[in-house]
Amino acid sequence: MMHHESSLRANGLTSRTLWQILRSGIFALAVLVACAPADDEDAASGTQPPSLFLDSVLWQHGVATGQPAEEFGKIVDAALAPTGDAYILDAALQTVRVFDSTGEYVGDFGSSGRGPGEFAVPRSLALQRDTLYVLDRENGLMLYDVASHGLQYGRTISLRMQASDFCLLNDHIIVGGMTDGSVLHIYNSVGTHLRSFGDPFGPPDSPVIQDIVSSDVRVGCSADGLTVVIAPRLLPEVRGYLLATGELLWSDSIPAFLAIYIQTLPGGKYTMMPHRDGFAENVVLEPLATDFMLLQARRAPSWGAGETISTCIIPVATGACWDTGFRMPLVRAHDDDRALILEDTLFPVVRMMTLRRESTRR
Repeated sequence: MMHHESSLRANGLTSRTLWQILRSGIFALAVLVACAPADDEDAASGTQPPSLFLDSVLWQHGVATGQPAEEFGKIVDAALAPTGDAYILDAALQTVRVFDSTGEYVGDFGSSGRGPGEFAVPRSLALQRDTLYVLDRENGLMLYDVASHGLQYGRTISLRMQASDFCLLNDHIIVGGMTDGSVLHIYNSVGTHLRSFGDPFGPPDSPVIQDIVSSDVRVGCSADGLTVVIAPRLLPEVRGYLLATGELLWSDSIPAFLAIYIQTLPGGKYTMMPHRDGFAENVVLEPLATDFMLLQARRAPSWGAGETISTCIIPVATGACWDTGFRMPLVRAHDDDRALILEDTLFPVVRMMTLRRESTRR
């Protein structure tokens, strides 16, 4: 395990060298998530990640051509409510689509624009009690009241940057994005900025590349309420920070990333060249259990079959990435006994599946 930006330099990554990213795996209706052997630190603690079983399909939506409620554009995030409702954020249609616990269509909420409750570049969402939070890169963080299976716009929290992701931890909103030399920014529940921390990702000798890779990150809050985990979309690195102090707890490299070239040019410009085998990105970073985070990356090959998924389970205490070694679907949202699965090949399809987990503590 390596710490902070030194992990990148140790791998020989500089402002004009190869940058690595990830995506590997394919869709399966039922999958056991088993993990590779733990490192010495985790083996000594006796902590193993849970085994997950996706047993059966409860409902499914998604067609190439059909009723509007069945057609999706680009699904970027989802959330599940205790009532069973599912909230699906579609960046292409610029709406939040709601289905009830049986999969019946409830409605679309939001519209394109830059006014209150409207979406320009929607990126992520999260549900806390009776409030749905929707992050828009241009419009800020919008809060919707959840009632009777519907959504009613409440207010907008203005942010200090064009944020790319967020998570909710206790009464705090943790936002990811690059500004004033930090990548994580803490707000209270009323929208007041409290503090920022977390050094930029990328090589210190290239502010341009640092800004590129640090402005597009995935953020996850641990289920124990203590740790914030962050991973840049285009780099093989993941970090854990202590929420109370902003202290860096660990930093680790993610295995099996493809590579992308980012080269700086005169005048603050840059070029990006994908790997000859395709393009990859981190897309999911969510709490899996009290002690673990789920990190998934999507890979689009430059030729041949469609996208594939690679899955990594991360112990919150140590950050050591455990590659499952198994192919599994993209999990857009989950709770104790359900998982919302996304398949996006010829057109987006969402499946609500039963989720069963078994502890593997030694």
